[in-house]
Amino acid sequence: MAGHLALNVMRFARLLRGAGFPIGTGKVLDAFEALAAVGIGVRDDVYWALHAVLVDRHERQALFDQAFRLFWRDIGRREAGNVEAPTMDADEDGDRLDPRLAEALGAEAGRETAERRFTPTRDRGSSDGDDIVAADRRDTYSGDDVPGDMDFGVMSPAERDAAERAVRRLVLRHDEITTRRWKSSSRGSRLDLRSTLARARRTGGEPIDLAKLLRRKRQPPLVALIDISGSMSAYSQVLLRFLHHLAQRRAGVGGFVFGTRLTNISRALDDPDSDRAMARIARMAGDWSGGTRIAPALRQFNRDWSRRMLSRSAMVLLATDGLERDPSADLDFEAARLGRSCRRLIWLNPLLRHRQYAPIARGAAILARHATEIRPVHSLDSLAALSDALSGRAEAARPAA
Repeated sequence: MAGHLALNVMRFARLLRGAGFPIGTGKVLDAFEALAAVGIGVRDDVYWALHAVLVDRHERQALFDQAFRLFWRDIGRREAGNVEAPTMDADEDGDRLDPRLAEALGAEAGRETAERRFTPTRDRGSSDGDDIVAADRRDTYSGDDVPGDMDFGVMSPAERDAAERAVRRLVLRHDEITTRRWKSSSRGSRLDLRSTLARARRTGGEPIDLAKLLRRKRQPPLVALIDISGSMSAYSQVLLRFLHHLAQRRAGVGGFVFGTRLTNISRALDDPDSDRAMARIARMAGDWSGGTRIAPALRQFNRDWSRRMLSRSAMVLLATDGLERDPSADLDFEAARLGRSCRRLIWLNPLLRHRQYAPIARGAAILARHATEIRPVHSLDSLAALSDALSGRAEAARPAA
């Protein structure tokens, strides 16, 4: 592949990654091979070759289309012979520039200001004729003001960073359960006969100082199983920040991530530095943004970790959209076993952001039968509601089917 074209493909992939696409080195290499196979003489061939490699979710179609038109339009005008430029501009179509794409364009401008590059707007007052990036940010959000109901899946990188900072302010104020054990307390409601007699013996029997008992309270174990497949990646990143925040402020927090395999990240959550913990988790989980195999992940957790980490008072957070690649009877068995191993099995499903959503898919229907409750996990408001629920201060969630 020619040097200029290879460089432009890498720049295009970097732009998409900045806009929220899960693109790594492997996908860039696949893009090189795809273009080498179809050639670069026809615009549509280039478009669909890159689309097949870089777009993994239907909802990213519109963003990819806009990025392709903006990027390859200007490259085609500057570097003849690379790719035929699309004839339609986003501006000419009247389409609003996606906030995530505007943010990525701004980041590219700051990274390589000395290079000529793509841009939706131009500085027409430039005397040397060079195009200067001036991304239109009128429809973007401030990094310090992210709406609580804004979907994580449509946030720009700056907005997601702001959301992750907001997550750190969530707390579990009353995250305790009453146990069967008792402790000495002057406010207790039960007479502690043994301690009362011991005190009376020290004073010769008079006066008698009544000792009382009160039920002990403790924080129950909290274990999260988080789906990091392609359809969940935008939500799992913020949820992992939330889990790390909890692990730093309470005892008994465990974490696992799964896509095609299960990975224990509990020790990574112990790191007080959030960014370092997330980087460690990324290195540990080699199946990030891949497929989903829920049943094998639950089977491995039930077999290897359930008895060590759970008790009858434990709470389990299962974060997944329920889109299992191969739902089978194993998923029904393993989900039922997990539900019996804990006090509350809370299914966190980002698809609940749609009011008309129903767990019709077979994997989702199975999880709905065994979950104690189902909650959305797509925005800051939903995470705040989850925090209240774990603290016992929230209204009833959507009941499981």
